[in-house]
Amino acid sequence: MDKSLLVDFGKRLKALREAKGLKQREMADIMEIKLRQYQRYEYGEIGVPLEVLNFFADYFHVTTDYLLGREQEKPPLAKRPLTPVGGTKEGRQEDEP
Repeated sequence: MDKSLLVDFGKRLKALREAKGLKQREMADIMEIKLRQYQRYEYGEIGVPLEVLNFFADYFHVTTDYLLGREQEKPPLAKRPLTPVGGTKEGRQEDEP
């Protein structure tokens, strides 16, 4: 991924996280990954694997195209069961805010 794409992705990710009222630590815990790993996604320091991209799209109910900056509007998606990126818990449905 181009560095500017990574930074734009990180900005969208941060906005979505903040809209849910979550801290970076909480997001990392939900994903079952280390805080620093989550921060690297949000700061645009590293590329995002497909599994992680899909997790973010499902969790925030947006399309992968929205996360990648290919769509400007965030269209709502149907809720789907979530599996943490760490993969140790069974799939779960995100609760309504």
